[in-house]
Amino acid sequence: MRIKVIFPVSSSSLIEPQATFRQRAAASDTVVEVVSLPKGPPSIENEEGVLEAAPYVLAEAKKAQNEGFDAVTIDCTLDVGLRAAKEAISIPVVGAGEAALSIATILGERFGWILPNPDGISATLSRIAQKGYWPRMASIHSMNLHVLDLRKKDIVLEQLIEVCGKAIDDGANVIVLGCTAMGYLSADLADAIKVPVVDAGAAAIKIAEAVARCAAQPSQ
Repeated sequence: MRIKVIFPVSSSSLIEPQATFRQRAAASDTVVEVVSLPKGPPSIENEEGVLEAAPYVLAEAKKAQNEGFDAVTIDCTLDVGLRAAKEAISIPVVGAGEAALSIATILGERFGWILPNPDGISATLSRIAQKGYWPRMASIHSMNLHVLDLRKKDIVLEQLIEVCGKAIDDGANVIVLGCTAMGYLSADLADAIKVPVVDAGAAAIKIAEAVARCAAQPSQ
């Protein structure tokens, strides 16, 4: 099986460290190809970035089908261009946001959603409500980091532990890392806070594998 992972950003430096983690998330017989966009925002922080990146995501999704990939994932929890991509191609397309919500509500009753900074809160809340998961959300919290700073492991992990504690106090028994660039910290974070942590990018790959293996056609 071949899965194309589309990072809806133009910064290759942001996605290069993620490629290894995406391959690790896949089954042993799955080949994962990670790509960024030829144009668009260097990172997705808000709705403006979503709109700027969406046309390029759609083009990459169409290209993936032409190249013979079995499935596509969109590696951003704001699910950039997801609906358009599902309508445009016949292979499964899975967004990291929709995958994370599905897994989180299997793992626990109420989830806490953690973002790098406050800029993405409004767009995230809108999508959670649209998908019908609002009653299952305990709270949403953010750090004060730019997405491009998420590679600073010690700094990020310390802040993550702090804000996750707030979400747990709010009643969350599952944590969703609301930016896929934080996924590499999921295991260390889970060890520290003692509740399940959802890596949205990895969740998207596992669901894409399952759907593709079932030869299911996604609903439009």
